[in-house]
Amino acid sequence: MNNEKPGPFWKARNIIISYVIGVLLMVSVNVIGHLWLRSTTVPPGEQAVEAIKQELQKRRQP
Repeated sequence: MNNEKPGPFWKARNIIISYVIGVLLMVSVNVIGHLWLRSTTVPPGEQAVEAIKQELQKRRQP
Protein backbone atom coordinates (compact mmCIF):
# COMPACT_ATOMS: atom_id res chain seq x y z
CA MET A 1 0.00 0.00 0.00
CA ASN A 2 1.47 3.35 -1.03
CA ASN A 3 0.38 6.61 0.58
CA GLU A 4 -0.55 8.57 -2.56
CA LYS A 5 -3.36 11.07 -2.73
CA PRO A 6 -6.68 9.38 -3.55
CA GLY A 7 -7.50 9.83 -7.22
CA PRO A 8 -10.89 9.92 -8.94
CA PHE A 9 -10.92 6.11 -9.06
CA TRP A 10 -10.96 5.88 -5.27
CA LYS A 11 -13.71 8.49 -5.04
CA ALA A 12 -15.78 6.58 -7.58
CA ARG A 13 -15.10 3.31 -5.77
CA ASN A 14 -16.22 4.79 -2.45
CA ILE A 15 -19.39 6.17 -4.07
CA ILE A 16 -20.15 2.79 -5.66
CA ILE A 17 -19.51 0.94 -2.38
CA SER A 18 -21.76 3.30 -0.42
CA TYR A 19 -24.44 3.00 -3.13
CA VAL A 20 -24.29 -0.81 -3.06
CA ILE A 21 -24.48 -0.83 0.74
CA GLY A 22 -27.50 1.49 0.58
CA VAL A 23 -29.26 -0.70 -1.97
CA LEU A 24 -28.56 -3.85 0.04
CA LEU A 25 -29.88 -2.13 3.16
CA MET A 26 -33.08 -1.10 1.37
CA VAL A 27 -33.60 -4.58 -0.09
CA SER A 28 -33.01 -6.30 3.25
CA VAL A 29 -35.41 -3.92 5.01
CA ASN A 30 -38.04 -4.58 2.33
CA VAL A 31 -37.58 -8.35 2.54
CA ILE A 32 -37.66 -8.40 6.34
CA GLY A 33 -40.74 -6.15 6.37
CA HIS A 34 -42.46 -8.33 3.76
CA LEU A 35 -41.72 -11.55 5.64
CA TRP A 36 -42.82 -9.96 8.93
CA LEU A 37 -46.07 -8.80 7.35
CA ARG A 38 -46.65 -12.25 5.84
CA SER A 39 -46.09 -13.92 9.22
CA THR A 40 -48.53 -11.57 11.01
CA THR A 41 -51.27 -11.31 8.34
CA VAL A 42 -52.46 -14.23 6.24
CA PRO A 43 -52.81 -13.31 2.54
CA PRO A 44 -56.33 -13.68 1.08
CA GLY A 45 -55.18 -16.51 -1.18
CA GLU A 46 -54.08 -18.61 1.79
CA GLN A 47 -57.30 -17.75 3.62
CA ALA A 48 -59.28 -19.08 0.65
CA VAL A 49 -57.19 -22.27 0.59
CA GLU A 50 -57.80 -22.81 4.30
CA ALA A 51 -61.55 -22.26 3.85
CA ILE A 52 -61.65 -24.79 1.00
CA LYS A 53 -59.75 -27.34 3.10
CA GLN A 54 -62.20 -26.90 5.97
CA GLU A 55 -65.16 -27.33 3.60
CA LEU A 56 -63.66 -30.55 2.18
CA GLN A 57 -63.10 -31.90 5.70
CA LYS A 58 -66.72 -31.11 6.63
CA ARG A 59 -67.99 -32.94 3.53
CA ARG A 60 -65.80 -36.00 4.17
CA GLN A 61 -67.14 -36.44 7.69
CA PRO A 62 -70.47 -38.34 7.74
